[in-house]
Amino acid sequence: MNTTVSVNSSRHFSLMKNKVPKISDVQTLVKIHYAGICGTDKQFADGTRALEQSILGHEAIGSIVAQGRLVLSECKVGDLVVFRPHSEEHPSEILGHNITGVFSEYIVLDNEKLNELTVVCDVSEANEIFALTEPLAASIFSLELLQTKSSIKRLGIIGLGSIGCLIALTVSLLHEESEIFCFHNNENIEHVKSHIFNLYPNVHLIDMDNLTSIEKLKGSLDSLVICTSKNNSQDALKLAVELSIDNAIIDLLSGYNNAKVDVQGTIIDTEKIRGRNVCGNKLVKQHIIGSKSIYLTGHRGVSKSHMKRSLELLKSHQKIYSMVISNTLTPNEAVELMNRLSNRCSSINLKNLIKF
Repeated sequence: MNTTVSVNSSRHFSLMKNKVPKISDVQTLVKIHYAGICGTDKQFADGTRALEQSILGHEAIGSIVAQGRLVLSECKVGDLVVFRPHSEEHPSEILGHNITGVFSEYIVLDNEKLNELTVVCDVSEANEIFALTEPLAASIFSLELLQTKSSIKRLGIIGLGSIGCLIALTVSLLHEESEIFCFHNNENIEHVKSHIFNLYPNVHLIDMDNLTSIEKLKGSLDSLVICTSKNNSQDALKLAVELSIDNAIIDLLSGYNNAKVDVQGTIIDTEKIRGRNVCGNKLVKQHIIGSKSIYLTGHRGVSKSHMKRSLELLKSHQKIYSMVISNTLTPNEAVELMNRLSNRCSSINLKNLIKF
């Protein structure tokens, strides 16, 4: 049987059980082992984003269990694969957004999507840690963009969910000399502090309500990443500019409810900025905001090279990155969680995974 976490137009989630799908000569059947629940999945659940697809999810590790005889791909039966949301060739077709996602025990990919969206995972077993491949790849991409204009000596991360934690951990591993300031309103911050960042004295956790601490940091950071929810990203962008030194760079990693944001009289077209860098481009644009020159960048999706770099980091630092995983849920437990989110109940967890 095929177990699927499905959502209807009323944002009600349920567990569906159907026969394992059959494949044609040009299709591949993938068994999903672990799927990650992303912030965008939560936004589909709570109504922040409009639903377009009944099966969500774009973060996963799976194994190829069957292939049609006409499939042309480096992927073969028995391979473990990880997924990226969309490709350079078809940037508007997004896994789990407007095409069928990975919240299903089995999924079918045609030849095109198999080659565009999967990366072979050179490991011996389907460990849950590799469900973090795509969000960590997004973190790597973000740091590459920041490095086009900054040495990342003083980094600000606004929003300390799973992606914010992944960025902070990666900077700590790759740029040991960096000072990292994480701005949060995370109710679970004591757990985050004691279980994730207790060994990293260069990581400073700043409560968004601590106006005194924020005031002291204004005009002192050379690079910033905005990774809040869509509902908070507009205010986060305004704060990021205040925290920036002249010629700092800001990555607009988050989505925005309003595409155009007025920051100190300058209109920032966030969607245009984020849309320039699809799956690996590194375009950065200078803006004059108030008295400062600020470089703004953003991105959608990741390249296959980002995914491969992510896999290497996860293999080398499995224990460190596993701290970001809060829970591994059964499909039934995932349905319960998503329905709580649909009813506007908050979740203080970082990364939740579904084990199929």
